[in-house]
Amino acid sequence: MDNPRVIAGGYELLTPEAKVARFRARTVEERYHVFESYLEMIMGLRPDLVSNRHAAYPQGSVRVVRLPRR
Repeated sequence: MDNPRVIAGGYELLTPEAKVARFRARTVEERYHVFESYLEMIMGLRPDLVSNRHAAYPQGSVRVVRLPRR
């Protein structure tokens, strides 16, 4: 049962560290699909976020991740 994609007992029983390990085991395409799913859910609940023209930069640091060139 070392495969982080296998959940025995349900996702809610996993520790936060196990959830992070499970997410990191996903491919970039799978991670993007998760992101898209959350984005669709958020935009369905709060469509007014699209029209918000007064967006502010987040406080603290921002990490920019780039895929290696092929």
